[in-house]
Amino acid sequence: MAISELYYKLYDCEFELKNYSNALEFYKKYSETKDSIKSKEQFSLVNELEQKYNKVENEKVISDLTKEKEISSLRIKILIISIFLIVVLVGFIIFFLRQRSFRQKHALLETEQRLNRSRINPHFFFNSITTLQGIALKENDGKKIYTNLFTFSKLMRETLESTYSDLIPIKNEISFLMNYVELQKLNRNNKFTFEVKVSPDIDQDAVLIPAMIIQPFIENSIEHGLNKLENNQIGNIILEFNIHYNELVITIKDNGVGLNTTKEKKEDHTSRAMQITTDRLNLINNLHGTKARFTLETNVEGGTKAEIYLPLGLKDENPGN
Repeated sequence: MAISELYYKLYDCEFELKNYSNALEFYKKYSETKDSIKSKEQFSLVNELEQKYNKVENEKVISDLTKEKEISSLRIKILIISIFLIVVLVGFIIFFLRQRSFRQKHALLETEQRLNRSRINPHFFFNSITTLQGIALKENDGKKIYTNLFTFSKLMRETLESTYSDLIPIKNEISFLMNYVELQKLNRNNKFTFEVKVSPDIDQDAVLIPAMIIQPFIENSIEHGLNKLENNQIGNIILEFNIHYNELVITIKDNGVGLNTTKEKKEDHTSRAMQITTDRLNLINNLHGTKARFTLETNVEGGTKAEIYLPLGLKDENPGN
């Protein structure tokens, strides 16, 4: 029996006995006890509600933390996958660039090999030797024979050395061309002149150009321009080096018969030489991101004019040179 009920019975008994004073005391105790019990019940109910609320809140916090952990884990996975994809992409780009560089170098090697096989028309060397034999038999001039043999051997050496160098100084190219032209003049009884002009702004020892890039144009002028002149006409070839808008401009002019592509088919050697020159310039453009090129046209003053445009600052990447 609850104590509040006991107080209530005592109150009831005292009231029946008409002990109103005692009955009042017991009623007060009954009321106090009942209020206390009700307060405890209310407190218990409030406490229970708080516990349930806290439990729900805790579960919510745990759920939020779990979601945040999952999101964080997902972000980490995405980051790892992104890094992996970036690494793969960078690796692919590096592989692609290396493959492209390898293909360009392979193409350059093939072009240089084709160039080496067609360096100077072989008939030129045969004609030079025949001319030297004629001098030895007819003129019997030892000094002249020695001079021309020295020029011939020097040209041969420079031709062979050019096969080991992609780029050479302008000074070396001019030296090679001077020897080449001297023998050409010897074969043609000095029926033409050759003049070289270099701008004072050009350092002939420092500025590099592709080896033997000019020789096919000089040969073209002699074989297809000056050879068609009348017997009493003196041919002339002018080679100029200038700088224009950060480009090296090489100009070859002659006073020959000019271009006649519609009536005369070019010889195979000349066509090959021009195509190889085009390929070499294209490879320079691919390797250095430049606009190397050449033009070939009839000169307004008569004859033919060829212009080669090369970038300044070319560097020989072959450490052996």
